[in-house]
Amino acid sequence: MIPLEPQPPIAMTVAIPTLGRSPHLRGLLERLKRQVTDFNFEVLVVANLPSQELRQMVRSIGTNFIYLETGKLGVNIARNKALDKARGPIVLFFDDDIVLQTDDILQKHWRAHTQNPQAVGIGGPYHLVAPRSTWDLIYHQIAQQWIDRSRLDGNKTTQLLGGNMSLKKDHLQLHFDENILFGGSEAALCQRLIVNAKQLLFLPELVVGHSPEMTRRIFIRKAFMQGRGAKRRIETTPELPSQHINEWLHRSVQPLYAQHFARGQQQVARSLSRLAPIRTAYILLSNLSALSFSSNRDKLSDRPSMPHIANRTSTTREIVE
Repeated sequence: MIPLEPQPPIAMTVAIPTLGRSPHLRGLLERLKRQVTDFNFEVLVVANLPSQELRQMVRSIGTNFIYLETGKLGVNIARNKALDKARGPIVLFFDDDIVLQTDDILQKHWRAHTQNPQAVGIGGPYHLVAPRSTWDLIYHQIAQQWIDRSRLDGNKTTQLLGGNMSLKKDHLQLHFDENILFGGSEAALCQRLIVNAKQLLFLPELVVGHSPEMTRRIFIRKAFMQGRGAKRRIETTPELPSQHINEWLHRSVQPLYAQHFARGQQQVARSLSRLAPIRTAYILLSNLSALSFSSNRDKLSDRPSMPHIANRTSTTREIVE
């Protein structure tokens, strides 16, 4: 019997947290399968809500595509599970509404880390893909302003976009704050890395497509949740010199966003354990009504991506007053 040759180790893990509702997820996975690299990589799709359809879809893409689930709502819970399960020393995070338009983005991230061994995190910008709503354009401008005001000398930065950033796992020594469920959820980690003298780089050549499919309701919800995330960051981590959130809100940002961001900052939380059955029912109903990726793919384009509705975990005991 001829012994099998040992397989090269996994050099990069691509992690995609998802609720399983984005119409772009299948396209993202299929484009990842086409990536041209000179290293082995794996793709972890980490679902908050259990979905047999999503499980089957992920496994059908390739043997290096792995389905995981958390059973709890929260993008940072999914990100932390990916960090814990990742076999690659570099973990590249994409959101499920990312649209890849080239076959070399993984290679570019890998090369950037090779050329910048001192950087713990490296990321790039978004560009909007068609069709683009007015709310997409406004939200994209706000995200760009956030990144611009976080830039330091050269390519150094204090913030990265959570849907397009890669981290050196062995040098991270930190996890995402699971108390920030959605809304600026990567910002706290970036802030703590900078406070701990870690280096982050923002490279324009690492651009990816983005299709947030924003509506007015989603826009308001995101603003509110990002305000909550900012409040959590202020409570747990020293504010960075480049981060003056309230000044930025009042001087640069679209008034509707600023208004609801401020609401999120001012929200009052209280314990309310009787909400647990409601959250459980929501998860069950969401799973029962999950779309079939295999037989109903055409219908998927009619559904917006829905990270904005998942704002509770099964263990969270907070409610917005």
